[in-house]
Amino acid sequence: MSKSRSYSVVVFAVLALSACAEKFVLSGSPEVGGLLIIDAVVKTKSFMGQDSEPAIVKVTVRKIIGDVFVEGESLQDVFVFQGLKPGKYQLISVATKPGKKEVVLPVPTDDEEAFTFDVAAGKPLYIGQVNIQQDIRLKELGIRYTLAPVPKREIEVWKTLLEQSLRSQWKYVVEKHIASLS
Repeated sequence: MSKSRSYSVVVFAVLALSACAEKFVLSGSPEVGGLLIIDAVVKTKSFMGQDSEPAIVKVTVRKIIGDVFVEGESLQDVFVFQGLKPGKYQLISVATKPGKKEVVLPVPTDDEEAFTFDVAAGKPLYIGQVNIQQDIRLKELGIRYTLAPVPKREIEVWKTLLEQSLRSQWKYVVEKHIASLS
């Protein structure tokens, strides 16, 4: 093999590997685990009245029986939880990082029931858009969680997951779910 040909092969291999590195790895089997997407937006109002939307850095759910905490994996502007054992789960908190310090926004006790859901094997689950309003006052932090079903957004999120992930056992299941939503 000539030097220029071997150089081309190496360049191609590096480009192929870097393309794979950018893809989201969707793993696990739909036969034994569940797939969940949390789509959250945080809006903050400072004590000076300034509005902002800090980036979300972490989303945590808890499996109620067994008290197991699971953090989602970031994919663009949503968090993906994969390989979840079937059962009842609850959104626990969303964390932002408006500056150097991470701020954890727990789901208020009064709202816990609205953010409790069942995960089943082989069933893709999108609970809706989670809207979080954070009001920062001088000595306290007010947090309000609401949940809004957004059917068009759900389809968009599942399509993004398929486009951004490497082939997996979930591909057919998610495609079928998208077709049922359309």
